[in-house]
Amino acid sequence: MSKLFGMIHLPSLRNTDFDINEIINYAIDETKKLEDLGYDGIVIENFGDQPFSSIKVEDEIIVKLSIICHELRKVFSGSIGLNILRNATLQAMKIASILKLDFVRSNIWEGAYVTDQGIINGVAYDVMKTKRLMNSEVKIFADIFVKHATPLADFSVLEAAEHALGRGGADNIIISGRKSGGEIDYSMLDELNSSGIKPIIGSGLKLDSIPKYKGKISGAIVGSAIKEKDITSKIDMSKASEFIKKWRMEI
Repeated sequence: MSKLFGMIHLPSLRNTDFDINEIINYAIDETKKLEDLGYDGIVIENFGDQPFSSIKVEDEIIVKLSIICHELRKVFSGSIGLNILRNATLQAMKIASILKLDFVRSNIWEGAYVTDQGIINGVAYDVMKTKRLMNSEVKIFADIFVKHATPLADFSVLEAAEHALGRGGADNIIISGRKSGGEIDYSMLDELNSSGIKPIIGSGLKLDSIPKYKGKISGAIVGSAIKEKDITSKIDMSKASEFIKKWRMEI
């Protein structure tokens, strides 16, 4: 059964004007909305920390994320994923392994991409090594052709997927549009499906586009489409409710 994950976009963890308890309460409130509506899980993301560092964030952000995830794990029984932007997957894996979260999202897992943070190399080797050392069961959802980035190598989408899953050891792949909230290139989905790969949709899923994905994906992460105004807004219960109803009916 395809799973639907809702995004929890955290406010800035660098901004000292935000009390950690305020952020915890915000994250819990947003998570409870999704839990009450029957979403399968959530993805926690430090979206408010723009501009993002490339592969490592400050210690204070790690401490805050650890506290927030710890509190969420106590009150939410669904799947919890962690994505530390831009690509601090190694730090995310350590947090997720210790707190028994379910998965991490890695924006750049294999290969090298030109991004708005410069050139970022894949982190598969270091993360998988750490996962083994920690005897971790945390899954890895790896982006290919990730948004806000351009690959340096001329791999096809299928080659990129096979590298991520096979050589990189990811558990599933994510495809997204060119930017946050952007729709995917459907030809990429068709190419993956032709080889039996059902990815997770990482951006651009809208209420009226849900039927297009029937039988083609293993899950989706939704953010913009269920927010009150924009990606930084709170979750709109009416939109989120309508979204999951159609998801359950169509997918």
